[in-house]
Amino acid sequence: MTGSEPLNEVQKKAVLQTKGPCLIFAGAGSGKTRVLTHRIAHILEHEDVLPANILALTFTNKAAREMKERVEALVPGGAAGMFVGTFHSLCASFLRRDGEAIGIGPNFSIFDTADQNQVISEAMKRLNIDEKQFPRRFFRARISDAKNACLSPEAYAKELGLKANDPVFEVYKRYEQRLKECGALDFDDLLLRGVELLETSKETLIRYQDRYLYIHVDEYQDTNAAQYRLLRLLAARHKNLCVVGDDDQSIYSWRGADITNILNFEKDFPDAKVFYLEQNYRSTEHILQVANAVIANNCARRQKKLWSRLGRGERVKVFTARDEYDEAQFVYGEIVRLQEDEFVPLDNIAVLYRTNAQSRVFEERFMRYSLPYRVYGGLKFYDRREIKDLVAYLRVLDNPRDDVSLMRVINTPRRGIGDATLQKLAAEAARRGESVMDVLIDLDSSGLDARVKKKLEAFSALIARFIALSRVARPSELIETIIDETGYALYLENGPGENVQARLENLDEFIASVAEYEAGAPDASLSGFLETVSLSTDMDETKKLSRGAVTLMTLHSAKGLEFEAVFIVGLEDNLFPHASAQVDPDELEEERRLCYVGVTRAQRRLYLTHALERRMRQERLRCRVSRFISEMPEEDLYILRPQLFSLQPGMLSGDRASRPLTPPESRAQPAPAPKRTVYGVADKVEHDRFGRGTVVRVEGQGENAILTIAFDGQGVKKLSVAYAPIRRLEVNANG
Repeated sequence: MTGSEPLNEVQKKAVLQTKGPCLIFAGAGSGKTRVLTHRIAHILEHEDVLPANILALTFTNKAAREMKERVEALVPGGAAGMFVGTFHSLCASFLRRDGEAIGIGPNFSIFDTADQNQVISEAMKRLNIDEKQFPRRFFRARISDAKNACLSPEAYAKELGLKANDPVFEVYKRYEQRLKECGALDFDDLLLRGVELLETSKETLIRYQDRYLYIHVDEYQDTNAAQYRLLRLLAARHKNLCVVGDDDQSIYSWRGADITNILNFEKDFPDAKVFYLEQNYRSTEHILQVANAVIANNCARRQKKLWSRLGRGERVKVFTARDEYDEAQFVYGEIVRLQEDEFVPLDNIAVLYRTNAQSRVFEERFMRYSLPYRVYGGLKFYDRREIKDLVAYLRVLDNPRDDVSLMRVINTPRRGIGDATLQKLAAEAARRGESVMDVLIDLDSSGLDARVKKKLEAFSALIARFIALSRVARPSELIETIIDETGYALYLENGPGENVQARLENLDEFIASVAEYEAGAPDASLSGFLETVSLSTDMDETKKLSRGAVTLMTLHSAKGLEFEAVFIVGLEDNLFPHASAQVDPDELEEERRLCYVGVTRAQRRLYLTHALERRMRQERLRCRVSRFISEMPEEDLYILRPQLFSLQPGMLSGDRASRPLTPPESRAQPAPAPKRTVYGVADKVEHDRFGRGTVVRVEGQGENAILTIAFDGQGVKKLSVAYAPIRRLEVNANG
């Protein structure tokens, strides 16, 4: 909704409810930011408070800037002195000013991911932990989980039943000790220690409670345990806490977000006033009916139903592709039709997918036909670091005199070859008038010391072996060998950042792209493949941008955005919902929320596509249509290829393009009563791969139960009773 439109009745009530705790369930496209900013403006105008008495929290600096700008536009005198920012920035300000109360000086450093990795590596070396068995990111993730839950090393070990010599406990303990020695905090510490400060120093707590008389929180469904405790502390005195969020859009549990914070708000504040914003100002009725029907299958949610006054609009189109290339061709053709026949601007069209690796096929199709596009929140496929690394390896094998590519891979993965050595190699090559590879073949007159020469000779021998293999092996086999023998996948796992899984998926997609090239080229060669890559990446960027561009992005990146036309692609079980959700009910519900988020990005036109088969590495695999499509109402869908769609198990379709989708019969039948789970908390179990462990949590019942198990020396795993090779060794005393 626009800023000039009047507030609807529910929005007005939420704005005027200024005293006491207030919970606003704001459905997608229901104008939540407008309600929040109008509420703050109303308080400044009608309550006897200063801007400095108002606290507004959100999760990104961009969202905070937008909120502050909108408040200032509504308040005649401005909002100078009001704190509008992120949880982390608020806690950092607390600690800079008052942190000495808990032993934190004002000049503490904030360690980033690279700093964290360095500290974890030091701890692993001191503990003789093999990085091949335990990547650094494993410990970084466990430490982050613990801090998001406000657990010290000792408390975390107790929570999971870890032994004193457990690697996670030992690394976490040494990690914390090292940060203290450096006078540093990591990003999670800002929240954890901010909470500790308020819990420890009563004087500090009361001062901030009396300053922030009105507290507002956006996207409350995304708060973690530390943020939850922080808010409870700050609001305990005056209780003027207003939280806005949507449990149906909680899609960040992997970052520590806890959906129960919003679902249990009324238990925490029994006198809370609750408002439901259900009028949607973005989408047409057919789109909203699909979104409502899918999300209604979740258990962990409040019942609500989006509605709109924008009319029924077009039905949601479902397209069954033979494979991912047929899928990309359809999307391309429909985008051109939307642009030319219906005058939809390219920059108002989005293609959404579950994993980053899926962008590759669409990028190649769009490049082939010069359709402008941009990858939102990420790099284009062939610009991604891991892909450029592998292409550089291939270029060196095809042309050993390619010094640029050689210098990129000579220390990737790390081989202890530093910048000084590389500079000497380049200088020696220039002196001889030869390539760097020529120098590597003859290091006797290079002037390098014996230790460095040994490392370079090992790399030279590796490249020579790969060159020999490239003469006889298919390019796809060559790539797999390079990944395996260089340890490149492990190198990515130990690297910085949260998107390690996406990078590993990109490796598989790159192998699939090579296999695709081989399938279409009778005389497939390494040179031929590299030529296709070069042609794919040599584009006229100026021409593209002048015409606008289609947006490619993951479903997670799409949250908060909207487009006139949206394509959600790859709607297949094990892809969307993701394979990890097949055995975890909580993950499946989050995948369904992600589907809801994707559907509600569309304003007027929504397309859902899936493929009957899809390539994974060098294999073509049969696919099953996503269960989410079976949950959608038949009257809101338009099946574009009923004959192909009818090939899907449980799906019925006739010979007319408008034939409705019939959900599986199982939807209308009551589920049988679950069998009693045979596992209990504290049971000792054994797994074929992970060895012995202790059950620390049981979710679900019978064969559908999911066990959280702390394995001896292998960390914590979530496993399905139905599929995991586990055996119970002994029953706990209460079992």
